[in-house]
Amino acid sequence: MELSLKMHETKTTIEQQHDDITIDEMFNLFSALLISATFSQTQIDNYIIDKAGELKEEEEDFND
Repeated sequence: MELSLKMHETKTTIEQQHDDITIDEMFNLFSALLISATFSQTQIDNYIIDKAGELKEEEEDFND
């Protein structure tokens, strides 16, 4: 399995020996790519927190 990100003419690639990875492993690899593209862990964490809030609101609206 291979994930690549090209940003500002720089390409970063992460390779795994196997393709059967969990969503947690995939997200960790994706996060590593974002960090290699100069995003900070704090920016990633804040995005996740904001997105979780949006999803919770959507779920509450759906259940009303």
